[in-house]
Amino acid sequence: MDINNFGIFNSNTWGNVSEWIIITVTIITIILLVKTFREQRRTNEIQASKNDLDLVLSLFERLQADLDGYMLVENDKNHYGTRALFKYAKGLDRYRTNEDAFAFFKLQLETDNIFYLIKSINVIDNLIHTSKIEAQKQVLLNNKLNLFFKVKLEFPLSLVVEKFLYIDDSLSIELRNFYNKHAEQKITIDTISAVKKYLQENYNE
Repeated sequence: MDINNFGIFNSNTWGNVSEWIIITVTIITIILLVKTFREQRRTNEIQASKNDLDLVLSLFERLQADLDGYMLVENDKNHYGTRALFKYAKGLDRYRTNEDAFAFFKLQLETDNIFYLIKSINVIDNLIHTSKIEAQKQVLLNNKLNLFFKVKLEFPLSLVVEKFLYIDDSLSIELRNFYNKHAEQKITIDTISAVKKYLQENYNE
């Protein structure tokens, strides 16, 4: 190819060398800025994911500590954690009717503490699903939360939900909705018999 075919270089047409240098530098600068922006955004995403993960794990630790601190005094003996929840739930059987038991249940500090645990779990559950934590880790955290419910809360809470199944109060409904969201076997009027069998087969109390 004969470059002379392009004719004589004319700065009025092609611009001078300094202009081409400025254009080249500008393009390179833009490329570097875009690259830097993408890297910074990725770094921010990683940091945000780490911060959210640290927060969720710290809330898990707080949840476990709160459950361990749940206490019930029975016959001058202190019970803690899941055992205390079970004792409290079984203690509701001493009332002649479920309505009487619920009237007692609504006024107790132990009940307030149960709903504190419920709200803590709801916060963790919501944070897991709205956080910037990687999807795979979200699944693991969700499994951890479900396992915590199954091992620590499912059986004692099932006793309370079952007892107040036919009571349509905002408190009993909130408890029932929470339980049915996390439990493998939902407690409803139609499933109560099957749930009782499931609980008998899976828990020995």
